[in-house]
Amino acid sequence: MSFSKSIHSLCFSNKNQYIVMGGDDSTAHILSVQTWEKVTDITADSSIYTVAFSMMDERLAFGTLDGVLTLLDAQNGFVIVGEMDTNTAPILTLDWSSNGKYMALGRNDASVTIHDSQSVFGNFFVPQK
Repeated sequence: MSFSKSIHSLCFSNKNQYIVMGGDDSTAHILSVQTWEKVTDITADSSIYTVAFSMMDERLAFGTLDGVLTLLDAQNGFVIVGEMDTNTAPILTLDWSSNGKYMALGRNDASVTIHDSQSVFGNFFVPQK
């Protein structure tokens, strides 16, 4: 498997159904682990630096160079359910806590923010594309 631009992050889903990869082509590539075939590609507006599944695999999130956090419904076709752009600093890393209660974001402005997973969704807007 090869890509035309650098891959910055990859992650297996916790139930080992999917692998997602993101990088400089501004695309989250989602593959089935069973067949290694593409499930879907989700395009962002800038390079994707980090990807992560929630603990129960119900959500997939990715963070981009332009500071946007995108949240997808991983149980219903990987549709975008929201984006959050409260800070323009690139998101370099993100993760959920093992109990799924918290989401943490690390940015290149040396900030780390920790959000309650239930309330962070109130900061998302549904993109109009």
